[in-house]
Amino acid sequence: MPTLDLINLKEFSDELISQILTIYLADGKKDIEELNKAVEDNNFSEAGKKAHKITGSSKTVGALNVAELTEQLENTLENNPHEFSNQQLIELSKAFSDVETHIKKHNLI
Repeated sequence: MPTLDLINLKEFSDELISQILTIYLADGKKDIEELNKAVEDNNFSEAGKKAHKITGSSKTVGALNVAELTEQLENTLENNPHEFSNQQLIELSKAFSDVETHIKKHNLI
C-alpha cells in the first residue's frame, strides 16, 4: 500500500493540495495527541471518536495505511476495548510520521 495516494485530490490544483495536506498534518497531529490522551484516561468512547475522525480525513487525502489503522483501532475501542494494545497507537504514530515524511520529501507542502 502506498504511503500516500493522492487520487482523491487529483482534480485540485497543486496549491490547493498543498493547503489540504498542511491542514491534514496539523489536525492529524492534534487528533493523535488527543486520541492518546483519551486512551490514557480510559475514555474509550472519546478515543473511538478521534480514531473515526482521523480515519475520515486520512481516507480523503489518501493516507490509506493511517486510515486502515485508525479504523481497526476504532473498532477495537468500540467493540472490544479489553483487546486494545498500546502497540496500535505506536503503529498509528509511525504510519502518520511516514505520511508526513513522504509529503515533505516530495515537496507537497
